[in-house]
Amino acid sequence: VNGKDFSIKKTYISFVEPSLISSVTPQRIQEGSATDILVEGENFLLSSDLQCRFGRQGHIWSPARWISDSSLRCMSPPLNLTHDGNDYIGVSNNGGHDTIRQKFALQINPRAQFLSMYPAVGYIEGGTDVIITLGNVKYISDLMCQFGFEVSPATVFSANRIACKAPPHRSGEVKVKLVSDGVHILA
Repeated sequence: VNGKDFSIKKTYISFVEPSLISSVTPQRIQEGSATDILVEGENFLLSSDLQCRFGRQGHIWSPARWISDSSLRCMSPPLNLTHDGNDYIGVSNNGGHDTIRQKFALQINPRAQFLSMYPAVGYIEGGTDVIITLGNVKYISDLMCQFGFEVSPATVFSANRIACKAPPHRSGEVKVKLVSDGVHILA
């Protein structure tokens, strides 16, 4: 043009293939819990604008941690249980200025409920079998009990009853937590 009506300074835009999601891990998350999610796919750009988008309308954003052009990690916000038990995740290479091209379903499970634990006393040398009864359990895998900072694998007896062996611990009270798929689900 004539150099008067437009800036002489050159600005550029990069055109790239849209990001595509092929899988997410975990595929099931508990309602109300923020969860670290591994997203695999293609065309993920190393950029401060790389984001994950959550929700049916894609209105909730979370910065993504780029691993490679085919994988990234992002933290889900605490999502609510939906009428059909599903919510969605998408990826944006440009800070969310594009429209959502692909949504990938996440199953949202109702929050499990702690009903009881027996016994409430164990010995400092460990080995006590602790029975925990849960309610509202829809899906759990890789279940562990955490006694303070010590972790013990859980044995599942039924859909709502598990057992864990208490590890050795110094005298005193300790908080017991349940962890499923590496995500804290109950305290």
